[in-house]
Amino acid sequence: MKVQAKAFSRRGNYVKAFPLYRQLAEGGDSESMVSLAYMYYNGWGVDKDYGEALKWFEKAAAAGDAVGMLGLGFMYENGRGVPKDMAMATDWYRKSANPGNEAAKENLRRLGLTR
Repeated sequence: MKVQAKAFSRRGNYVKAFPLYRQLAEGGDSESMVSLAYMYYNGWGVDKDYGEALKWFEKAAAAGDAVGMLGLGFMYENGRGVPKDMAMATDWYRKSANPGNEAAKENLRRLGLTR
């Protein structure tokens, strides 16, 4: 099912990818939780909904997913669905960078928090 969801996403067919990702995410797949979060965040195949994006990033982060943690950092940095909070953004970027997420490390460098 995940292979199908990814194939639909790569082709930009988020309407077909959405229910597959939803089922996988509800079954505990953190990568699918992140995919759902980005779909809600960007309005890909669903109405844009920062609250739903936040919920799925939080679930992914709670499951230890570094990309979910990165997404939370981005939401806090930009005040999307949450009040803008640079301390929270930094905290989430650091948590995401700890297991080696290069995008999180770059965000910390961009914010002048690491070299």
